[in-house]
Amino acid sequence: MYNYKDHLGNTRLSYTKNDAGTPEIVEESNYYPFGLTHKGYNSSVSSLGNSTAQLLKFGGKEEQQDELGLDWIDITARNYDPALGRWMNIDPLADQMRRHSPYNYAFDSPLMFVDPDGMAAYWVPDQNGNLKAEKGDNAATLATHLNISENDASDLIDNQKLERENYVETDAAVVEGQTLDIDNNMTRSVENSNGPTTEQIQSGDTSIKPDRVNDLYNCGGSCIAGVQGKEINPENAGVQNFFNPMATGEGKTVRDSFEQVDSLDDAQFGTTVIDWGGKHSAIYYGSSKDGTPYVYSKNGVNAKPGVFKLSEVNKIYNADNKIQPTYHNYNPSN
Repeated sequence: MYNYKDHLGNTRLSYTKNDAGTPEIVEESNYYPFGLTHKGYNSSVSSLGNSTAQLLKFGGKEEQQDELGLDWIDITARNYDPALGRWMNIDPLADQMRRHSPYNYAFDSPLMFVDPDGMAAYWVPDQNGNLKAEKGDNAATLATHLNISENDASDLIDNQKLERENYVETDAAVVEGQTLDIDNNMTRSVENSNGPTTEQIQSGDTSIKPDRVNDLYNCGGSCIAGVQGKEINPENAGVQNFFNPMATGEGKTVRDSFEQVDSLDDAQFGTTVIDWGGKHSAIYYGSSKDGTPYVYSKNGVNAKPGVFKLSEVNKIYNADNKIQPTYHNYNPSN
């Protein structure tokens, strides 16, 4: 038996060959936006059908035929009830999606989004700060990662002509593995630097000399300039300690514009500083699908800035884990 699917992956028509070798429709299915099957018409089912194959319906996933008659759909990570338009299990990544209900389906907008596995999707940064698409990533997940509007995120994807999995959905997933070039003050500081990378300095490679023109600033200065949206360079950043920055007048410091939060659950891309007790600081650069957090970090005055896994920076400055990092959201209205 064969299933014909629409652009959202929903099984719309099941058909097979009869004894005469002629194609015969086994079943036709039509759906309400959240996946409940229409009733009262097209209800005839051919005897030639395959009971197992015919369970694949909304989203191409399996309807659960159990003794309770719940008619839930098994969508990989969770069970979904199309009659209610909600998941029946809490989002396993709920702590990373706090702006949404942990039971919402497709951000409560099934005409615009699909939710193929019940999980969240995130983009993965490279060391230059550009983002690689994971499976299922689209404008909605990019907007969440970069803390921008979905329209702006969609424009970024379209302007760089990233290939989508299809061009029928309103916000189709980007083909996995493609890289989106990000242009912000952090990526520009990486691009402008001609100095050695952290890895080269740690390995003792002296073939590349420090860039005294573009890199003469430290971690604290880069964080203070970075979260304010300023260009990260020696003039704007300088050498500062985020934990005790230079005064800005009237007894106040830039630090007064920060609000400490409990954890990375409340962190925001590009505006949250992670501080290791004054020893080092870095800017939160989002998390990948598996929950790995990334940071923009200037690992010493001589080093080229870059984007690293948080664990890599922690290993440099807090290898014994004796320092408890703190998290600070920049809020200029404070």
